[in-house]
Amino acid sequence: MSRLSNFIKLPAEEKILSIEAFFFIVAVRLALWLIPFRLFQKFAVENLSGRARQDETDWAKIKKIARLVGRVNGLLPFTTCLTQALAALLMIKLSGQESELKIGVAKSGGVKFEAHAWLEKNGRILLGRVPEHERYVTLNFYPK
Repeated sequence: MSRLSNFIKLPAEEKILSIEAFFFIVAVRLALWLIPFRLFQKFAVENLSGRARQDETDWAKIKKIARLVGRVNGLLPFTTCLTQALAALLMIKLSGQESELKIGVAKSGGVKFEAHAWLEKNGRILLGRVPEHERYVTLNFYPK
């Protein structure tokens, strides 16, 4: 009940963004299950590349989207850091702003590889910061 009461207390803009975040996260999760990442990446880059048009960065809007996507993502099962980062990337792009998806790998315990996705803007992590973040080596395959 407290989640519902917290949602009701949100300002109208944050309620709308939270609902949008829910649908974007679900859509991205389904897309990643159904189509290869490269195809999704091509769609996101080519079809939305002209959407970010604002010359000045609206940090308040970007941080609000990242915060709400992170909050909603925590309520949904079967989501990953990649799902969360891609949903926020799309929402930020559709709002007329830019951000950058980062995917990194690190060795865990000297044997096993770990992967992590996060979102950045001008070198600042917007979404997906984890402890010991600097141990991840960023892969350079995602075009701008």
